[in-house]
Amino acid sequence: ANVASDFVAFLPPAGERRRLRVNSPVHDPEYALEAMRRWFNAEHRPDLVFNSQYFSVYNSAIWSLRALEASRMDGDAVAGYERLYREAVAGEPIIQGEYGVYRVGRRLTFVKEDCQPGERAGEFGVKVDRGSAIPGRIPELYPYSRNLGVRLGDKCLAVTSLPDRPIDHLVAGQYGGGRNPRTIWEAAYSFSSPGLGEMMAELGVNRPGATEGAGFELYRQEGELIYYREGCQGRDAAPRFFLHITPEDVGDLPPERREYGFEARDFYFGQQGGARFDGQCVVTVGLPDYPIAGIRTGQEGYWEFRGLPPVAPGFLREWAAALAGVAADFRGEFDLYWQDGELIYRREGCAAADTAAGFFLHITPVDGAELAAERREYGFESRDFEFSRWGGRFDGECLAVVPLPGYAIAGIRTGQYAAGMGEVWSAELGPP
Repeated sequence: ANVASDFVAFLPPAGERRRLRVNSPVHDPEYALEAMRRWFNAEHRPDLVFNSQYFSVYNSAIWSLRALEASRMDGDAVAGYERLYREAVAGEPIIQGEYGVYRVGRRLTFVKEDCQPGERAGEFGVKVDRGSAIPGRIPELYPYSRNLGVRLGDKCLAVTSLPDRPIDHLVAGQYGGGRNPRTIWEAAYSFSSPGLGEMMAELGVNRPGATEGAGFELYRQEGELIYYREGCQGRDAAPRFFLHITPEDVGDLPPERREYGFEARDFYFGQQGGARFDGQCVVTVGLPDYPIAGIRTGQEGYWEFRGLPPVAPGFLREWAAALAGVAADFRGEFDLYWQDGELIYRREGCAAADTAAGFFLHITPVDGAELAAERREYGFESRDFEFSRWGGRFDGECLAVVPLPGYAIAGIRTGQYAAGMGEVWSAELGPP
């Protein structure tokens, strides 16, 4: 049984044959074969047919597993699936959507009552976290196991498995075939940490209007681009997403991309670890480390966005909470905090007009040689920005978190300026 558990993720879908070689000592291959057969049939797959060969020279055994199509299952296999169905529906589903998804031990059973012809097309599968989920962050998920469904009378049924280790998050779904499998539907479940829906609420992105008119709302947070959609159907997430990232300095691109002026990071929702839950879709994509001038993204023929998406409000709220009780390095139109390589701009009772004027940021290094050659005559580096680049508004407050260069800084001069008016306000800061 211990040997069998190592291979549960590699069980063949219906109609396929696979071989498993076990290179650990097997003193009685027929006994081991029977143990495997009983373990699989009891826990997962009553439709598997086993054969074995034993090679004493290599002290190993090979088992051949063939999965029967549902229409060819014998009475024992049908009875086995009926038993799995009864065990599953004796409890409450952990996910209720297109299919009810039930958990019994390490087994996940997908059930649809009154199933119509064609509704079991595609594979059923599960993605799980890598065992390092961070509370408040969207976990990284990867495919673990898949299987084709079977039809039993007016019911559709599929069985997959979970890993033999603790997991916090899973996404169960149904997927079409092909090189880039389309997502028919997906739904998420959390065992011990906040669910994905609650996580998105904590991040503050479960609200409309971030990118009005787009198929998905877009947000930035700590080196990630978050795509989010309410009222999301499987077909909304199925088309390929294109993502073109334009750097401020084309020299940051790989040589083969410089003639195009942008980096392409196109993806498919399911392959990127996207999840669908409670009628919501969310997927995150890592952004490059270099300064970004703009983003063009969307789904070809459906929607497109150009610009810089706003910073996720939940990220800004976390910063605001962290600043509670911290003395500002400057108080004025915007309070300024110089902390851990970042300069934070904060204003309470903030209106849109307060961030309309551009911000200038002049940074003077301790060693002038740190500056680019064309800036050395001025003695400072200029990192002027629009407020939406690094910050946003939330709960009547404005906050921006601007990263500072890694070299030793002698001083900073910053503020706002407006065309035809000059400086609106300014401040000078020394090292904290």
